Amino acid sequence: MNNTFSSYSHYVGKIVSIQDSIITCDEPYSNCFIGELVCFNNNINYKGIVFEINTKKIKILLLNCDQKDLYINDLISIKRNYQN
Repeated sequence: MNNTFSSYSHYVGKIVSIQDSIITCDEPYSNCFIGELVCFNNNINYKGIVFEINTKKIKILLLNCDQKDLYINDLISIKRNYQN
């Protein structure tokens, strides 16, 4: 068995609103979890953490970038590590 760690990106959705460093995403059925780190526009320097998931939206708290750097319809993705 080969035990190596790999990384892949998983699409979460698009930004539909930005207010007070809270990002709202439009994809409620994406495969993300509360507490999971996400990145915006596939840029690992723009990070957020998922803190609410319901049937209509996902809410993400912006961690380390200015919300002025993000725009409506920007893409949100998860960078995951997994073991083979």
